[in-house]
Amino acid sequence: MLEIDAIILTNILQKEKDAMVSALTKDGLLSFYARGVKDNKSKNAAAVNIGVLAKLELSEGRQGGLHLKSGTLIKNLSARLNNLLDYASFNYAIELAMKGSEAIEDKEKAYEDLLNLLKADDKASFIVHLLIYIAHNINLLGAKMKVDGCIKCGDKHHIVTYSLDDGGLICDKHFDNFLFKKYEKDEINLFRFVFMAKQDDAYRVDLDLSYYLNLLDQFTRFLNDSVGINIKSFSLFKPFYKN
Repeated sequence: MLEIDAIILTNILQKEKDAMVSALTKDGLLSFYARGVKDNKSKNAAAVNIGVLAKLELSEGRQGGLHLKSGTLIKNLSARLNNLLDYASFNYAIELAMKGSEAIEDKEKAYEDLLNLLKADDKASFIVHLLIYIAHNINLLGAKMKVDGCIKCGDKHHIVTYSLDDGGLICDKHFDNFLFKKYEKDEINLFRFVFMAKQDDAYRVDLDLSYYLNLLDQFTRFLNDSVGINIKSFSLFKPFYKN
C-alpha cells in the first residue's frame, strides 16, 4: 500500500466510468488506474480532478500497475481561476509539470514549485505566478540563467538586454547589434525578477499585460527550441496577443 500526497495533472476517461490518472508527487510522476471515478456518486471523484491536491491510497493491481483504493481531497488548487487568462496560465503550468518533471533531477523541488504556484493567492495576476514557475523550471532543467550581472563580465549596472540562449543578462560593453535586441528597463527588470522571485513576491510587479505576454512567448520558444518541451496549451493565450 502506498499513501502519498499528489497534485493531479491528467485524468483520462477509460471505459465508461474509470480513469487513468497522472499525478506529481515529491518523488516524481506516477500514474494509476481509478475505477468508477467518472461516476457522479463516486466518493473518490473530487480527489482526482485536474489541479487538486489530494491524499491518495494506492495499491498494486493483480496484473501490475497502481490502482486507486481511496482519495481524499486536501485542496482544490484550481479554485482561483476567474477568467480565460487564469485558465490559460493554469493549463500551461499543468502541461509543463507533466512534460518537464521527468527531466528534472530534484523531484521534490519540482513538486514544491508547482504546489507553491497553485497555492498562490490572488494579490497578483496568475500569469505573473506562471512566469516565476517557468523561470524556476528553466533553472531546474539545467539551463540556469545568470541574472545578478552580465554573463560576460559580471557588470551589474549597465545591463541593456538579456538572452535566454546565451544564459542571462548582457551589459552595453558586450552588446552586439547583430546578435541581440535591446530591451526596455521594465522588460529587463521583469526578466531578472521572475528568475529571482518566490511566488509570494509576485505582487511586487505591476506591468501592462503585454510585458508578461512577450516574456511568455520567449519562454515558450526557448522551452521548445532549447529544452525540447512543446507546450501546446500556449495556444490558449492567442486571444490576448495583438496582431
